[in-house]
Amino acid sequence: MVEIKQVSAIPWLVDDIMNHLNTGKYNGKTLIWFGFSPYLDTVQRELLKRGQRIDFVVDNEKFKWGLDPWGILKCHAPEILTDYAKDGVVMIMNKYKEAMTAQIKSYGYSDEQIICLNSLADYSDEIMKKHFSNLNSLRKMSLKDVQEVLFRGLKAFRDFCEKHGLRYFLAEGTLLGAVRHKGFIPWDDDVDVFMPYEDMQKLVKLYRNDERHELLHWSKTNGHNYTFIRFADIETYYYQEYYFRCILSAVGVDILPIGGYPSSQKAQELRIKEIYDHNIRWESLAYSEDTNAKILKAYQEIERHKYRDSFDDSKYIGMYNFLSKRVSAWTVSKKFFSETIDVEFAGELFRAPVGYDQYLTARYGDYMTPPPESERYTHPWVAYWKS
Repeated sequence: MVEIKQVSAIPWLVDDIMNHLNTGKYNGKTLIWFGFSPYLDTVQRELLKRGQRIDFVVDNEKFKWGLDPWGILKCHAPEILTDYAKDGVVMIMNKYKEAMTAQIKSYGYSDEQIICLNSLADYSDEIMKKHFSNLNSLRKMSLKDVQEVLFRGLKAFRDFCEKHGLRYFLAEGTLLGAVRHKGFIPWDDDVDVFMPYEDMQKLVKLYRNDERHELLHWSKTNGHNYTFIRFADIETYYYQEYYFRCILSAVGVDILPIGGYPSSQKAQELRIKEIYDHNIRWESLAYSEDTNAKILKAYQEIERHKYRDSFDDSKYIGMYNFLSKRVSAWTVSKKFFSETIDVEFAGELFRAPVGYDQYLTARYGDYMTPPPESERYTHPWVAYWKS
């Protein structure tokens, strides 16, 4: 059985904020947060308990403007900072200091009006020592180990889908690897597949965990607070620092939901913003102190609204699992996913969308040209053998 454990660093972050505010330097100031993140709802609630509050958030990404998932903290365009240059104080993470300070000063702020806060990395050693010290005695997995485990999982997942008539498509870097390298991108350390939401629901009902793999889904697995499913290898651990959480889970194939979108570009943009709002609300629940039953009920309600457009009944389809710049929203004509073709991946055949070229072009541009070494992404997690 997969062991899932999560530790939130929000208490450390709130203490850091309060240490700055308790100096008295910022009494009567407008407190502004730069960078809209899913944990801010919890931060705001904790600050309110202490008699403080963030007045509003700004972000450079246009589709976040106007978002206020829980009705207590609204996001604005950064230009609003100009209106508060006289009495405003902007809070940023230390790791973004160099990039953000110049922008904030361009709106009329001084160094004294910028509060730099510790990021998760500043607390991770303490959290690791206190909550995850058992990992120190385990053997770390090499990239080759991880790829072999993922490939075994991908084959088992494929076989189950074909046996039960479930649709899936190689996705993201996994599909790119199949097309460009006929296997893993040499530096890639995960496997992604797309699955229409309707088929994903069938998968959750049909799959029974076996001696090697476990299906991690929010409705079945306590602590799996993701919008996607993981087909996990129970003989592994993986440790990840994600937003303001440290997470222990298992290496596995990530199954990402895709669904329908409206046809017009304007309607698609509105729908993307709506789905992002749902995703922010979903992610923020990972920091909630509510009961598990209450959180599961909230997840059910979010899914009911989020997946209202059927994959089969829509002319356009696209990604639903997006929350960051790296994993961005996209839409394509459903005809590119209406059928599948077989593509080779590490000597085995798997299913890909018939319009894989159009999808990969929409996602990556010139996808056949490998990126420079400095832009080759690997996930910020460490994998271990369980025994």
